[in-house]
Amino acid sequence: MLCRTSRATTGKTGVVAGSSSSLATHPTVRLTMKILTEEQAAGHNVAIFRGAAEGLLGSVAFVVPTSFLLNRRWTYYRSLPLPLKVFGTVMIIAPLTSIQAERRGLEFDREVNWFVRCSRPSSVYTLNALV
Repeated sequence: MLCRTSRATTGKTGVVAGSSSSLATHPTVRLTMKILTEEQAAGHNVAIFRGAAEGLLGSVAFVVPTSFLLNRRWTYYRSLPLPLKVFGTVMIIAPLTSIQAERRGLEFDREVNWFVRCSRPSSVYTLNALV
């Protein structure tokens, strides 16, 4: 579900996917983004590297045993040249690594950078409560 949002600094309206709360679509609620600090940038880099490591280890844990199993049981796969086998494994490992890194980066952004402000100044809700 999409909800309309505004940035506090520019006043431009935009669209955020994934929010299904009535609070996000309320006319007095604006989703705004904070200014990024050095600590947050360092935390974002850590989250991305953690996600890349998770994606790499997870995909290698899936692809390498599968390749060995195919090499053992399937004659056609066994007859393929080694560079083609390596190409097939890299074609699976590389996207999964980058996708997981991107997911962790977006998760970090949602947790740290995005927050919701209501028209009442005392009310601040996190975006995680909306999703």
